[in-house]
Parts: sequence; structure tokens; C-alpha cells
Amino acid sequence: MRKKTLRYLVPCMAMALCSIGFTSCSDDDEGGVPSGPSITFGGENLMSVDDYIFWYDGNGRCYKVSDGWNDDVVEIDYETGMIRSDDLGTEMNISFNSKGYITSLSASWNLNEDGEKYSGSGKWTFSYNGSGQLTGEKINSKESYSSEYEAYDYSITLNTTYKWEGGNLMSGSTRMDAKEDGDEYTMTDDFTVSYDETLENPHRQFPRVFYKLFSNGLTDSYLHLFGMVGMFGVGPENLPESYEDVFEEEGYEPEHFSGTVSYGLNADGYFDWERINGYRYDYVYDMPNVGGGQKKLAPGTRQGMSAGKTGHWVRDMFMRYRDRK
Repeated sequence: MRKKTLRYLVPCMAMALCSIGFTSCSDDDEGGVPSGPSITFGGENLMSVDDYIFWYDGNGRCYKVSDGWNDDVVEIDYETGMIRSDDLGTEMNISFNSKGYITSLSASWNLNEDGEKYSGSGKWTFSYNGSGQLTGEKINSKESYSSEYEAYDYSITLNTTYKWEGGNLMSGSTRMDAKEDGDEYTMTDDFTVSYDETLENPHRQFPRVFYKLFSNGLTDSYLHLFGMVGMFGVGPENLPESYEDVFEEEGYEPEHFSGTVSYGLNADGYFDWERINGYRYDYVYDMPNVGGGQKKLAPGTRQGMSAGKTGHWVRDMFMRYRDRK
């Protein structure tokens, strides 16, 4: 199964996470759950980017994200340090460093449905340098499965390294190694970014194109949307203008992807719109709503929560690679 179809076959999750302003941190800079507001843009919150909607609590923290149809909703409970899906049936632990950047997600699962038993665990960690730039990601997960007809033991190790130069993210390299009962296979995804060095990113915002590149065929998740509200540290000094992406899987020819990017800035120097391969994404900001909840939505969106997930969303995150076989 190829990268182009993976997004339609494996459920993705909207991870509702908050973050603190763009300040430096290191990957061993431990902290507690953020108690203050999320990053603001000239005193305003980022309320939506195209159809993705960001929700805030009474402390100004982003606690939920949904799309324009109110699907893929996930909430964070800052009191317990847990993230839960809309059906509240499964949860994951979440950890931050002292600057409010996410440092890890972890979970385990035990499912028994119609004679099929799944038992597993997974952890996803993030690292940063002293300038507050995201430098790496790592996923480790394993699962044992049994039914009347088959059984397997499966494990995954995934490593991503991001390279920054002159304040700009220049490339990312991901390698995934999987094992199932002694059989091994590998997938890789590598991207490069070019910049218009005459165009400054005044407030070091995280552009949406980074979400497109980070959530590639190996780490396909809405989680990376939250760089746009600061949870992945600082963005680039300049504005990206193009990218190249190569995806490789054993037994298949490499797949090549490329695109162009352009921007419009508002009077305060924040993103007004971002155009990726000709499609325009509008940014909507509004004053923080101290009373909590959503104050303003982008055109064409509606409020409310979706009907819920199947209870498999945690497993889907860590076992998507096994299920694509």
C-alpha cells in the first residue's frame, strides 16, 4: 500500500494541544503541565487555519482542535495530563518541557473483540535544541496479536532528524524499521525546503507547509498541526518557497513529491494566508476569550463535537504501519 492512499485508509487524530511562546529550550529541559495561555499573535489567538479550528479554555490554553465538519476531535485534560478521544474510551499520557513544548505521548492498549486480541504499547518523543527548534522525533511501539487463525509479535522503531541552518529548517529525514516474527522491512521519507531569503518571517510562525511535510506517510497524524499554535517551538526566520519530498518503501519505486509555497502577511506581520500548490489557507485570529471556548470561527465552519471514534484511535497511531501490510 502506497503513501498516497495511507491517509484515506488509516484514521488520523486531531491532537488538541497547547503551547507557550517561542522561547528557547533543550530536550532535557523538563517541566510540568502548562498553566498559562497558549502563544498569541499580537495579543490575539489563532482561531482557525482553513477548516481547522482551535479551541481555548478560560486560561487561554488550547484544549481542543476540530475540523470544519467537527470530525477528528481530541481533547487534552490539563488537570490529569491526559489526551482523550471524543468517545472518552481511550487516553494517552502527554508530557511537556518547561517552555510548554510537547516532549512525549505514550499509551498502551488491550483489546478483545470477537476473538481477536491486541495487546501493545507505544511512545512518541520529541527533542529540541537550545534555540527552541524541533530537532528530532522518535516512535517506539510493539504489539502482540492472536486469534483463532493467526498470531504475531510486531515492533516498530521510527527516527526523524530535522536539520536547521541560519534559522531555517532545511531538511528532514525519517527512517522506520519494523519487525514481525523475525521478518524485517524499512521505509524512509526525506524532504528538503528552500526559502526566499528576501522575505522575513517576522514572528517566527510555524507555517502550515511544515505540517504537510512533518505528517508524511510515516508519521501521518494531525498532531503536527499544532506547530501553528507554538507547540513545536520556533518557526523559520524566512518564508519557505518550495519543497521536495521522496518516499521509499522496500519493493517499490521511490515516490517523488514537490510543491511551491507563497504567503500574504497582515499589517502586523502575521500570516494572513498561505498558498500551497495553488490552494489558499486563510488564517483567522481573534482576541482571547477569557470565559473559555471558541469565540470566532472561519467562514463555513460549525461548532459541536463529532459522534466519536471506535475506541481504536490510540492503536491506530502506533500500529498504522502494521495495518498497511
